[in-house]
Amino acid sequence: MPSNNIPIYSVSEISLNVKKTIEESFSHVRIRGEVSTLKKASSGHVYLSLKDEKAVINSIIWKGVASKIPFSMEEGLEIIAQGKLSSYPGRSNYQLIIESAEIAGEGALLKLLEDRKRKLQKEGLFDPQHKKPLPYLPKVIGLVTSPTGAVLHDIIHRISARFGVRLILNPVAVQGDGASSQIARAISQFDSLPFKDIPKPDLLIVARGGGSLEDLWCFNEEEVARAVFKCSIPIISAVGHETDTTLIDYVSDLRTPTPTGAAEMAVPVKNDLMANILDISARLERSKGVYFKHKHDNIINLKRALKSPKDIIENNSQKLDDRVERFELSVKEFLNKRSQYVENLKAKLISPQSTIAIETAKLNEKANRLEQSSKQLINNHRQNVISIANQIISPKNILGSSQNKLDYAMKTLEFTTKNILDNKKKNIEPLARLLETLSYENTLKRGFTITLNDHDEVVTSADNLSENFKVKFHDGEIYANRIKKSVDTQRENLTDQQLTSKKAKSTQVKNIKSKSEEQEPRLF
Repeated sequence: MPSNNIPIYSVSEISLNVKKTIEESFSHVRIRGEVSTLKKASSGHVYLSLKDEKAVINSIIWKGVASKIPFSMEEGLEIIAQGKLSSYPGRSNYQLIIESAEIAGEGALLKLLEDRKRKLQKEGLFDPQHKKPLPYLPKVIGLVTSPTGAVLHDIIHRISARFGVRLILNPVAVQGDGASSQIARAISQFDSLPFKDIPKPDLLIVARGGGSLEDLWCFNEEEVARAVFKCSIPIISAVGHETDTTLIDYVSDLRTPTPTGAAEMAVPVKNDLMANILDISARLERSKGVYFKHKHDNIINLKRALKSPKDIIENNSQKLDDRVERFELSVKEFLNKRSQYVENLKAKLISPQSTIAIETAKLNEKANRLEQSSKQLINNHRQNVISIANQIISPKNILGSSQNKLDYAMKTLEFTTKNILDNKKKNIEPLARLLETLSYENTLKRGFTITLNDHDEVVTSADNLSENFKVKFHDGEIYANRIKKSVDTQRENLTDQQLTSKKAKSTQVKNIKSKSEEQEPRLF
């Protein structure tokens, strides 16, 4: 019997006490482990497990905390999570509620960076075919950097010294929690301009000074790389020193080792441009003088080669008079030739009356020939019709002949059928008498009987005789019960001669039956 002094708890009470005990004992812990079974719910919460070689702890990151973690959670990533332990009564298990997290060690960061680099490269974000050319002299340049660092002042100073253009700053954090989201959002905002009085930049510079791998990690986030890839504005990446490399350097249209180098690549030197323009202007003036002198000399040469307009008009007037005279002579000659040709044709023409008379004679001749051939054709057809009519037999004669043939065939069929039936009847009558003689009813009348078991089956052996059986005579049936002892005694008292006699009778009956079956009449 259990002790009655032990208190009784409900399931809910136990669950709440366990939850309270765990939360009081482990209200602030830091746990190092590998991320596994990562799942991002539609609500924004992140569910995962932290594991090592021997154990697994279920973990959860609430939606508000998940957006502040400075890196993307991925399976296989080793992290240091900070938070508190609690329990979930609905499943009777405990879990870690993560309040912040960091990647465990630089080696894990480098592995994550290489994995992410391979992923983006496989998707084609680094392909040279997606690189956009930089404008030679942009009118507006957008800056994505920290408003308080020295990087901004270096870029402004260098661009102002080289060529003064309009600069638009979108200030962002370049390190720490939420920095990657701010950088990606700033790039997208520049791409969605113009807005009111803010023009859309011709070029973007994303810049930051040097630092450790952890300091530059926000530029290795996938959302920043994808924002750079989607942006329609050419982007110069100027993150860190010359030895520092981030994912944004592979996706951007141009990578410079320093922010100062980005400013130098963005705009040319104004003084150099002015000197170049002055040199080009001087060369243009010189080439213009040479060009016009060449054209002037060419005009002088053409002027010398030109003839006097008066001479040209007089020569052309004389040519015109000559051509008019030749034209008039050719017209007269042409008309004379045409008139002679018409006269020749007129002499060859036959009068219409003669033509009509000739054609009428030809038509009458053809009509006579056609009338004669028609009469001959009609006579031929008349003779053919008469010949065919003589060869046709009268339908009445055909019907009479067919009726005689049919009457003869019916009589022949009736006689043949009667003979066949008589022959079959003569063959069947002796077989019927034989069948009646050999039937089992006549056999029973001669003193034989048939033994049937309780299923009305013929018994052919004493061993198969059932307890209740039936004996059939020619004039009736009797029912009997088997007395095994008397049957066995009778069987023992039978002599060999009696057994032989019974076997002979049985064989005789079988022969009679088989003969009866063989002589059974068949109808064909």
